[in-house]
Parts: sequence; structure tokens; C-alpha cells
Amino acid sequence: MVTILMNQFLTLTETAELLRWSPRTLQARIAKGVFKRGVHYFKRRGELHLLFDREAMVAWIKDGSGELDDGVPMARGYIMRVK
Repeated sequence: MVTILMNQFLTLTETAELLRWSPRTLQARIAKGVFKRGVHYFKRRGELHLLFDREAMVAWIKDGSGELDDGVPMARGYIMRVK
């Protein structure tokens, strides 16, 4: 049971490997708001590290949201195109 639960959550490094990104790129996407706290990742009170939900990240990839675009994420959730 514990092993199953632990495999559901990934560290920053493990998630970066899953996405084939560097950990720094993943942190930049978090800062831009691509990944939502409480949906894609969690941070428990008093802890320094983020935990990512494996299922949410796989769904994000399958959804096509994994495609990088040149847009700028805006406050209300839409993407402003730079081109």
C-alpha cells in the first residue's frame, strides 16, 4: 500500500525525467503557471520539496498541454500569442 502511494507522487527530479526536461525548466514552467498547485503538484506545510502527482502529469502530456508554445500565460488562464 505504501509503495503504491509513494509511486503516485514524484519528486521534482523524477518529474523532470518523466517530461524529459531539466529540473530548472520544470521550475520555470511552475513559475509561469503552466502547472497548478493542488492539481499537478503539492507542497505540505513545513516541507521544502514539491511532490508531483504522476497521474496528473501523464494526463497533462496526453491532453496535448505538453506542447510548448511561444505564448505568454495571462492571469485569467488564456495564452497571449507573441507571434
